[in-house]
Amino acid sequence: MRNFFEDKYINIELKRQLIKLISEISEYKGKLASYQEQRPDIFNNFENSIPLHYMKNYTTIYTDKKISNKRTYF
Repeated sequence: MRNFFEDKYINIELKRQLIKLISEISEYKGKLASYQEQRPDIFNNFENSIPLHYMKNYTTIYTDKKISNKRTYF
């Protein structure tokens, strides 16, 4: 005879963890959305500063590289 209890509840712990993670993500998105509505200036500053941050990192990564002015022809 088939044991329906095991089939139905064998992965219940995995399902609980998955539901918990989904609810945490949903809760986080809600908090972020409400914070963004209350303080949009912070997010606007983030948008403006992130490209500058990436450009700064790009230049600091390649400061040690030496590139000659010679052209090589193949």
